[in-house]
Amino acid sequence: MSPLPETRKSPEELAALKQQPARAREQQRVGFEDLTNAPHSVIPVGEWLLTLIVLTIPILNIVLYIYWAFISKGNQNRINFCRASLILALLGLLLFAILKHG
Repeated sequence: MSPLPETRKSPEELAALKQQPARAREQQRVGFEDLTNAPHSVIPVGEWLLTLIVLTIPILNIVLYIYWAFISKGNQNRINFCRASLILALLGLLLFAILKHG
């Protein structure tokens, strides 16, 4: 008997899966491609580089900062980065306005 491919489950494995709680089954379904979309996973360097490059595009950067900071349900690291960046930008604008008119 040849071994089953990794994508197919044996009857014993299927019986064990039916006995597991739904949350455990959901965790097993998450594939490698979904890891960067998990709320607390580490974002790879390549994805950070792409994020930073996209955020250098005028107009689009403001839209993406707001989307990722307040609307997205994606990775918590990116959400916090965008929120912190927006806070720093607003503080910079406020400081500029105070010093210019002060």
